[in-house]
Amino acid sequence: MEIQRIPREEECQRDLHGYCDKGEQEICLVKQVLEKTIRLEEGDKGLVEYWIEPSNEFSGDLIAAARTPSNNLHIILADVRGHGLSAALTALPIAQAFYSMTDKGFSLVSIIEEMNWQVNTGMPTGYFAAATMVSIDMYNRTLEIWNGGNPPSLLVNQRGEIINQWKSRHPPLGILNKGEFNTETEVFSWDEPCQLVIYSDGLVEAENLDGKVFDDKLILQALFSATPKLRFSALVEAVKKHLAGRSSHDDISLVMIDCSPSEIRDKISQDLKEGMVEKGKMDQWKWMLHLGPERLKNLNTMRVILDWLHLMGIKRAHTDRIFVIISELYANALDHGVLRLDSRLLSEPEGFEKYMCERQRRLVNLHEGYIDIEIGQMVANNGEILRIRVKDSGPGFDYAAILQMFEANNVQPFGRGILIVMCLSSQLTYLGKGNEVVAYYPL
Repeated sequence: MEIQRIPREEECQRDLHGYCDKGEQEICLVKQVLEKTIRLEEGDKGLVEYWIEPSNEFSGDLIAAARTPSNNLHIILADVRGHGLSAALTALPIAQAFYSMTDKGFSLVSIIEEMNWQVNTGMPTGYFAAATMVSIDMYNRTLEIWNGGNPPSLLVNQRGEIINQWKSRHPPLGILNKGEFNTETEVFSWDEPCQLVIYSDGLVEAENLDGKVFDDKLILQALFSATPKLRFSALVEAVKKHLAGRSSHDDISLVMIDCSPSEIRDKISQDLKEGMVEKGKMDQWKWMLHLGPERLKNLNTMRVILDWLHLMGIKRAHTDRIFVIISELYANALDHGVLRLDSRLLSEPEGFEKYMCERQRRLVNLHEGYIDIEIGQMVANNGEILRIRVKDSGPGFDYAAILQMFEANNVQPFGRGILIVMCLSSQLTYLGKGNEVVAYYPL
C-alpha cells in the first residue's frame, strides 16, 4: 500500500501564492489588451473626451475612435451584456472589426453589419452588445449615426441646450442574423458649434444612497450648468457626486465629441502647391475602371481604388489625401452626373436629410448611366505625379460659376467638395461640358 505524503502547511501556502501570482499576471495581461482598444490619434485628443467606470475589475463597455482615409472620425460606444472578464472579452472582436474596417475606409453601414455578424456567429448564445456608432465629417459639419439598444445620444449647443437626439431604433448587436439585421443610419447636419454626448445605460441607472437613479433631468442639468470646455468634467463629477463613493451596479461609459465648425480652407503645405502640370510626361502605370448601373449600386468603389493604390506602392502619407480627392470627384459624378441630384436642396430646412433620402431612392431605381475612373502615375520635371480622371454620363454643369463663387469667398452648403479637391491638388481641370474632370497630385 502506497502512503501519500501530506503537503506541509508552508508548501500549501507557497503553491497558493504561486497560483495567486499567476492569476494576477493573467489579469494584468488581459487588462493591458483591453486598454489598447481605446486608441486616440494625437490630433483627436482635444476633440474626444471619454470616461469608463467599471462596476468591478473589468469593464464590458467599449469606447473606440479612429479616422478613415477620407479623414472622417468614427466613434463607437458598445455596452456588452453582463459584467467582468467575459463581457470584456466579448468587446474585443467588436473593437477589431471597428479599427480594421475604419482604417480601410469602409462605410459605417458595412462596419456595423460586420460587427453584428462577429457577435452573432462568434459569441456563445445569449451574448449581445448595445452599441452607438457615429461617423463625423468635421469639414462638411455632418454626422451619420446608428443606435442599437443604447440610451439616446444628445447633440447640445454652446448653451447646453439639446439641438437633436437619437433614440435607439435597432436591437443590440448580435441578436439578429444577417438577413434580419437593419443597418439603416440617421444623418444630421449642424450649423453651430456643438457637442455630441453618448453614454451607456450604466450612467442613467447609477443610484445614490436613496436609490434614486441619475436620470435624464440630472444629465441635462449637468450639461446646462457648465461652459463647453468644462461640460465633460462637470457631467463626470455630477455622476461621481451622485454615487457618493459607491460603486455602480453596472459599468458606466461616457464619450463627448466637440463638433466645432471647421475652416473653409485647410492650410496645405507649400510644397504641395508648387509647379503646374506640363505636357509630355512619361506614364509609369495606368489603371482604368468602368462602372455601369449595377456596379454603381453595389460596388464598394473606394475600397477597390484604395487597394490598388496600396498595391502600386503609394505611401499612406499620400493615400489619405488621394482618397479624399477621388471620393469627392466620384461623389460629384454619381450624385450630380448620374443621379441628377440638385445641390440647392441642401439649402432648404433639413436639406441634408432630404438630399440623402432622395439620393438613396434614385440609386435603388438606377437603370442607366456610367462613371469612368482613370488613375495613372507619371514622371514630370518636378517629380512624380498622380493623374486622376473621372468622367460620368451626366449632362455636366456650369463649373465656371462654381469657381467664381470660390474666388468671391461665397461658399454655399454645396460645392465644398470641389474646394477640398482644389486645396489638395496641384491642378484641377474641368473638360467639355463639365462631366469630365482631371486632378493632378504631386507625389
